Amino acid sequence: MSNVRIVESRSSTWVYHLSSDPTSLVALCGAQTMTSPATLESWGVVTHVGERYCPQCARLGGK
Repeated sequence: MSNVRIVESRSSTWVYHLSSDPTSLVALCGAQTMTSPATLESWGVVTHVGERYCPQCARLGGK
């Protein structure tokens, strides 16, 4: 899927989604989101802050 990027949930911290929306305000799963500095290469990486990744976006985005 082209132009997919990581976005962050607006309802919870450290919860990431994928979006192809030009505004980054809606995830592939339909969740409301905001921009994130995270890169696609970091999708799935969990550090000491306990990042979580949307499984529905992963399926829809082919991750």
